[in-house]
Amino acid sequence: MDKVFIRNLTADAIIGIYDFERVQKQPVIITLEMAFDNKKPASTENILDALDYEKISNSVKKLIETSSFQLVETLAESIAQHILTTYRTEKVTLELNKPEAIAFADSVGIVITRERSDYF
Repeated sequence: MDKVFIRNLTADAIIGIYDFERVQKQPVIITLEMAFDNKKPASTENILDALDYEKISNSVKKLIETSSFQLVETLAESIAQHILTTYRTEKVTLELNKPEAIAFADSVGIVITRERSDYF
């Protein structure tokens, strides 16, 4: 199966368990890999046959920026569910980084893989 990817999509979110994190947005960085058969869009050159990474990027960014979760795990699940129930992909691997979480680390976060069957 082919993969369509979006790397290092950045958005600001209310995310965290501490009081200051509940009022001040902070950046999160998302990388997505989505399973998709690209044979048809390659032959038709029609965006309607493709997995439109611009639409996905915009909708994920909006979801992040309007969210208010305490845990990165919850935000990641929400993003995965949104992608798998909205777009024509059967599987997504999502890496979520929270770069300002720990002063002495570049980033912390999680990686999850979910399938459409996890939500239906």
